Amino acid sequence: MVSEQNIFQEFENLASEEGFIEVLASIAFKDTFIVVEGENLNNESFIKSYDKTRLSKTELATLIALTIKNYSGNIILSREQLSTKINKTYHLFEELHKSFLNVENLQEQFSSDNFFSSGPIMRESIYYSAEGAFKHQYRDISQIRYKADEAWLKQNKCFTIAELVSVVSLIERIQLQKANQLLNSSIENWEKSFLPIFQFNLKEIAQESQLPLETIQACLNILLSCPKDKGLNSFKSVDDFNYTNACPIIQIDDNYYAFSTQTLWESIYESPFFWFKDTAYNDQASANRGVFTEFFTASRLATIFGQENVFTNIDVFKGNNKAGEIDVLVVFGKLALIIQAKSKKLTISARKGNSQQIEKDFQAAIEDAYNQALDCCRLIQTQDAIFKTETGDILELSREYKTILPICVVSDHYPALATQARQFLESAKDEVIKHPFVTDVFFIDTLSEMLPSPLHVFDFLIKRSDYGNSLLLNHELSTLALYIQQNLYFPDEFNMVMLDDNVTCDLELSMMARRDNLKDIPLVPDGLLTRYLDTYVGKLLKQASFSKSYEIQKIGFNILSLDESTINFFNEAIEQMLAKFKKDRISHDLTLPISASNTGLTIHFNIDNHDIAYPRLKKHVDRRKYSQKAQSWIGFCVNPYTLEISTVIYEDFEWSYSSELQALVNNYKMNNKRNVLRKGGPTVSGIKTTQPIRNTHLKIGRNESCPCGSGSKYKRCCGA
Repeated sequence: MVSEQNIFQEFENLASEEGFIEVLASIAFKDTFIVVEGENLNNESFIKSYDKTRLSKTELATLIALTIKNYSGNIILSREQLSTKINKTYHLFEELHKSFLNVENLQEQFSSDNFFSSGPIMRESIYYSAEGAFKHQYRDISQIRYKADEAWLKQNKCFTIAELVSVVSLIERIQLQKANQLLNSSIENWEKSFLPIFQFNLKEIAQESQLPLETIQACLNILLSCPKDKGLNSFKSVDDFNYTNACPIIQIDDNYYAFSTQTLWESIYESPFFWFKDTAYNDQASANRGVFTEFFTASRLATIFGQENVFTNIDVFKGNNKAGEIDVLVVFGKLALIIQAKSKKLTISARKGNSQQIEKDFQAAIEDAYNQALDCCRLIQTQDAIFKTETGDILELSREYKTILPICVVSDHYPALATQARQFLESAKDEVIKHPFVTDVFFIDTLSEMLPSPLHVFDFLIKRSDYGNSLLLNHELSTLALYIQQNLYFPDEFNMVMLDDNVTCDLELSMMARRDNLKDIPLVPDGLLTRYLDTYVGKLLKQASFSKSYEIQKIGFNILSLDESTINFFNEAIEQMLAKFKKDRISHDLTLPISASNTGLTIHFNIDNHDIAYPRLKKHVDRRKYSQKAQSWIGFCVNPYTLEISTVIYEDFEWSYSSELQALVNNYKMNNKRNVLRKGGPTVSGIKTTQPIRNTHLKIGRNESCPCGSGSKYKRCCGA
C-alpha cells in the first residue's frame, strides 16, 4: 500500500502541472453545485449533494491548498487531458483514505478494545467528518457572534461583519449567475473551462454593492491568499493548518477566485479568532465569544420555552460556598435542561491523530463542561442549594424533577464531535438524570427552528439520550432529521445503529426554505410533525405541547411513543368513541397498552363534572394498570364536543399482587385482548410490524351489575 506521504507528494506534483487550476475548477463545480431541471430545487435534485463520489469539504479544501501552493500558471486543457487529471485526482483521494485506515490490517485492528478511540480512527473521523452546519447558519450567526466586536473591527479592519457578509453574499450570487450562464450556453463552450464560474473582480462586486470601494477592498483583503503564499509553506500533510481555509479568496493577477462558498462562509465565522490574536483586544474578544455561546443558546431556546423559563449564569451555593454554576438553565414544569457552554477548538496536533492531544482537547471542550453540568443536575434536586442570578437575586426553583438533561454546547464546528463524545465521555445517569447530550450552537439553532414545542424538544432529547452510545453518527443533525421524518425508533434487535448523512436531506432543505426563502419547498419535512396535525391525536398533542403539567406532558410523550400504524388506528378508535357518545350521550372509553414502555393510557369520553369523572377514571386506571402489570399508567377525560382534556390521573409505581384488584380483573375479563387497542412494534425504514387490535368493548346491559365491582348497577356507576 502506498504511504500517505507518498500520496501527498503525488498530489504536490500533479498540482504543480500547468493548467491544474482547471482541474480544480471542474471538480469544484461538480462537487459543490447542484444542477436542477426546471426553476426550483427539490428533494430529488438536492439529494445529489450527498453523493459519496463527491469530495468532502475537507478533501476539496486540501485540493485547493495544494493547487494554490503549487500554482505554475494556467492553460486550457483538452477534454482528454482534463479527464485524465480529474480521474487521477479522485484516485489519489481514494488511496489517501485507504492510507488513513491501513485497510490491510483493519480486521486485526477492529478486534482491539480501543479501536474506535485510537489515534488513526479518530484522525480519519475528524478529517472526513461531515459538515455539521449549514452555509446560511455561518452567514447569520456570525453577525450575532461578533456584534460586540463591531467597533473594534470597524476601527482596525475597516469593516463590520455585516459588511463582510454582504460582500460574500455578492460573491456567491455572482458565481451562481455565471454558472447558470455557462450552463445555458452551448455545450461546447462551457465544457472548455469551468474556471470563469469561480472568478470575479473588484469591479463586479462594486457594481452590485452599495458599500464604499475601500470597504469592499478591505473585506476581500482580510480573506485573501495568493499562489506561493508563505502561509501555504507549512501545508505539508492533510492535517496541517490550511491557510486557504482562513483565507479562501485567491488572487491571481487582477482576478479573484473562491472555489468553495461553504469554506468562505465558515471562514467568516472562524477567522476573526486569528484577527484578534496577538492584539490588546484579544482578551476582550475571548470574553465576548464566551458570552455569545451562552446568549445565543439561551435566546434560541427561549423561542420554544418562553423567556420566563430560560435562565443564564446561575450561581449555585451551599451555605456561603459556591458549589456550581449553570450557564443556561431551562425549567419547564418537572423537566429541566442544564447547559454548559464552551468556546474551545480542536488543535492541529489533535487533527493529526495524536491520541493524547485528542483526549486533552476533548477534556477541555466537553468533559469538564459535562462534569460541571452533572454536579448541577444533582444540586438542583437538593433542598439546601441556593440559586442566585447575575444580580445576586435568589431564584426560587422546584427541587422535584422527573427528567434532567445535561447538555454541553460548543460555539465552533468541532469535527467528529458526536464520535468523540461517544468514545471519550463517561456518563453517569439515574432515573432522573439522563445520558449527556453533546452538540454545538448550530444544532441548537436547528433544533429550536424545526421543533414546534417544549414537548417535542424534550421528547427528542429524551429519546436520543435513551439510545446513549448505541448510535454511530457524524453529527446530531442525523438524529433530529430521523426524528422529524419517522420518530426516533429502531427495531429492538438492533444493538447498534449507524446513521448516514443523507437522512438530513429534507431537514437541510426545510432550513434553507426558512432562512433563504426558497419557493415550493416545505418548511417542515413530511413526517412526525405534519401527518397528524388535523387529526384527533393531533388535537390532543397540541394541548400537551406547551403544558407544564407533568401529567398532561405524559399524555403527549405516550402518544409520541406510538408508531404510525398505531396512531392511525388510535384516531379511528377515537372517532368511533365520539360517534357512540353523540348517539347515546353516555360515557365511552378506550385503552391503549404501550408494552415497550411498560405503560399505557386510558381515555374517558364524557362531559361529567370532576366529582363524578374522577372516581370512575381512578377505578379504571387502577384496574388497567394492575391487569397489564405496568410500571405506570395515565388516564384522562376528554370532552367529546371540544376534545379538551380535563381530569388527568397519572400513576407510577412498581406492580405488586393485590387479591382485591385481581378479583376485579378476573370479573371484568380485563386480560381479554379484545378489550384494548394493542400497540404494534415501531415502523422503521419501511418495515411494517403487527397491526394493533381495534377497541371492542364487551356489551354490558345498563341494569347489569357494574364490572368495576362497586355493587351498583352499570347505569348508575361507570355507565352513568
